[in-house]
Amino acid sequence: MKPIKTLLKNQLIILGLNKIIFLFLFLLMINCRDKQVQKIEIEEKVVKSETSLEKTSNEIVKTPSYNDVYIKQLKEQVIKKGNTNDFQELTDFYFGDNTNKLEFLPICKIMADKYNDKDASYYVYVILEKKYKSNCQLKDPYLCMHESDKKIAMKYLKKAVKQSQEGAKLKYETLIKNEIIKY
Repeated sequence: MKPIKTLLKNQLIILGLNKIIFLFLFLLMINCRDKQVQKIEIEEKVVKSETSLEKTSNEIVKTPSYNDVYIKQLKEQVIKKGNTNDFQELTDFYFGDNTNKLEFLPICKIMADKYNDKDASYYVYVILEKKYKSNCQLKDPYLCMHESDKKIAMKYLKKAVKQSQEGAKLKYETLIKNEIIKY
């Protein structure tokens, strides 16, 4: 009688193990199928994104046309009233191609000094940096600046950092990290 009981017990154990293995394989298949569905959905999204990028890359982005009269009006609004929207439009114009960024320097100084604009403070540094960038063979244009421009650039960069201008913070940290200036 004992061998039959042992045999039945072993068969029940094997049957239970088979059920567990079957359940495990079933769950594994479901899990893999879900990942394949997600992978297909992601691939479809990538293809759609690439297609839309191809369409937009062929489009011409038109910038507003700027004439001398309009630029002069913007400058007056910025200088007289500290209008930040007009200042932003002037920024877009002067940081666009084919413009003399040094013409924008006095306007940035006025916005920084008279109206305490943090972006204007940073732009003073950026404009002076761009002035030296093309002719500078050193690792940073700041190193090529004349002493008077270095003083002005650093004054406005530090002011922008104190005003929590993000670009200025990053530039200042980079200058320190690269041992171009001392803390």
